[in-house]
Amino acid sequence: MENGCLRVETLGPLRAYAEGRELPLGPPKQRAVFAVLALSANSVVPRDELIDHIWGESPPVTAAGSLHTYVSGLRRTLAGLGEPLTSSGSGYALRLGPGQLDVRVVEWLTARARTSRARQQPSAAVDAFDQALARWHPGSALSGLPGPFAAQHRTWVAELRLRLLLERAELLLELGQPTTAADQLRGQVAGNPYHERLRALLMTALRRSGRTADALAQYHDVRKLLAEDLGIDPSAELRALYSSILTDNAGPRSAPRRPATAAPVRPAQLPRGVGGFVGRVAPVRQVLDAARTGPGDGGADKAGRPQIVMVVGVGGVGKTALAVHCGHLLAAEYPDGQVYVNLRGFDPEHPVRSPEDALYHLLTSLNAGNIPAEHGERVALWRSIVRDKRLLIVLDNAASADQVEDLLPDGGPSFTVVTSRNRLSGLVVRYSARRVTLSPFTAEEVADVTDFLRALGAGPAPVPAEDSVRRAG
Repeated sequence: MENGCLRVETLGPLRAYAEGRELPLGPPKQRAVFAVLALSANSVVPRDELIDHIWGESPPVTAAGSLHTYVSGLRRTLAGLGEPLTSSGSGYALRLGPGQLDVRVVEWLTARARTSRARQQPSAAVDAFDQALARWHPGSALSGLPGPFAAQHRTWVAELRLRLLLERAELLLELGQPTTAADQLRGQVAGNPYHERLRALLMTALRRSGRTADALAQYHDVRKLLAEDLGIDPSAELRALYSSILTDNAGPRSAPRRPATAAPVRPAQLPRGVGGFVGRVAPVRQVLDAARTGPGDGGADKAGRPQIVMVVGVGGVGKTALAVHCGHLLAAEYPDGQVYVNLRGFDPEHPVRSPEDALYHLLTSLNAGNIPAEHGERVALWRSIVRDKRLLIVLDNAASADQVEDLLPDGGPSFTVVTSRNRLSGLVVRYSARRVTLSPFTAEEVADVTDFLRALGAGPAPVPAEDSVRRAG
């Protein structure tokens, strides 16, 4: 039997089918392993990352053995399907064609919808979006499955569905169907109360449906929520839409005065790089490729997650030197500036920097003005400011994923480099961060550095370690 008969659903409870019958995928953790492999189809998932995805940052000592048992169970379930589950020296891979996984089908239908829209074919685009949205099934995505990967997938699936609904609503407005769009969007507000694009589309649909009072009420509701819960004002776009509706409703009037805002600042905070940086060709290439490839040539990935690279390794191996070197190479590609924070996760002379303090540094770096005292408000303000900026962010010497998480952009075009002595598995699980592991220099690399320094007349010297850059910063 060929693998082509296998079909996997992840936009609801996890299910797999072959020849019209549902396959028994086993207990919850075994099902979770299958979900990770299916959603990473045709790529080898290393065993340690599978363990991170299923058990999180504190796996039991039995995790590796349990993983082997679960993979064996899945192989028995998939027996006779052409051996779609394969292993390599480092991990496992599940072979699936693009039509065999519901998420890939949705991505294809979404691309078709956007192509139709670009060709001025809104009806065809709506039809493609309808087909994509029909792939969702009742119930939470991957419901009942344990582990941070399943939790992250649930969040991503909900965000993906909302994005498709918003694009469909824009098309309905183009087709002159504002009432249909308003009815669809109103049902999304309760689950996404702070989503300003959703509110803007709903206000526009209500306005075009002749329900101006309801449109204005939506603005007042979101303004109150943002102020009371997050301590921020609505975006400039939402305020402009509100003013436009008021103007249309009340006739000509003078434009409302916008509140004064601090002048924007383009930070340039990267420490001075190590002179004559040599070696580390492969890790440097990994960081640069991560910044320059993927959706939008950097920034958020196709799931809307922030783009993150982690440079990890033992103390003194050169993590900071490499991160700063790459930062200088990339600086011109991030025109809104470069920010640098030393989180002091392993500094014996100074306390670990708290996320609150780091947020204060980040906000002052962008001249944010009045900085809230409450931590949650600082997070919200930072993510609101950075959302549309193309920043290079270096978070150096992180002690844990928790120390870093509130400092990350919420999507957008920025690129973040994190360095740490720890593996920071939580960032891999929650944000699909790429991990670049630095090992001590090989004898050949030490010889290359020594030859380089001799050519400069410096004589033999130790390889520059990260501490030299930290002091320079």
